[in-house]
Amino acid sequence: MTPTAPTDLQRRCWAVLAGVALTGALASMGLATLGLYPETRDQPSALGGHPAGWAGVLPRAVDALAYFTHWSNLVVAVTAWRVARGGRPAAWERVLVLDALLMISITALVYAVVLAPTAQVTGWEHVTNPWVHVVTPVATVLLWLALGPRGWLTWWAVPAALLLPLTWVVLTLARGAVVDQYPYGFVDVVQLGLGRVLVNVAAIVGLGVVVAALYRLVDGLLEPGRSHDRAPDPGDPDRGFW
Repeated sequence: MTPTAPTDLQRRCWAVLAGVALTGALASMGLATLGLYPETRDQPSALGGHPAGWAGVLPRAVDALAYFTHWSNLVVAVTAWRVARGGRPAAWERVLVLDALLMISITALVYAVVLAPTAQVTGWEHVTNPWVHVVTPVATVLLWLALGPRGWLTWWAVPAALLLPLTWVVLTLARGAVVDQYPYGFVDVVQLGLGRVLVNVAAIVGLGVVVAALYRLVDGLLEPGRSHDRAPDPGDPDRGFW
């Protein structure tokens, strides 16, 4: 599948998405860092418990960076900015697009199924919570479905797109082993034990593989002028099965 360069319309729309995703992520992280979200931790192993005011700014900022939600929104912002720049993508940029779609989809799905039923939303979270968990995910997926760009997703990018989410898992568990605090209940080793957490992570990784593969299949189906009989492009790393 040969990747196409974004059109002017695609570039403008992805530039808007970059602004939406970045604004939502920075607003959520900024409010958390400044301590403007009410303390809602219900377990000693949940993130939080820092001093009020400026004394707690640095640890709150580190906590904000620990959330997969913020990672996924920032990845969308960077990816959207790359698409908005135009031009045909390098191999790593094709992986980045799939990473953005995969991570923001997992964010929305896990929030809706696992976290939302028990979420305590207060104050500014009534704005930022749906922004980073619903608005940006829906906008990202709908924009990609409607406008592409097409031909950027590859089969080899499916396993490669798991590297960034798995990096988050490793960092989360490593930090948790030191501070005994975790951003989400389903990765809380203190409450669940390492075995149960690894099962939860494996289930989400499995879901990620399915979601990434579905995006690759959809990209192939939506590619303009798609034909099983056309000759493969010798310069395309996704030629043939890949």
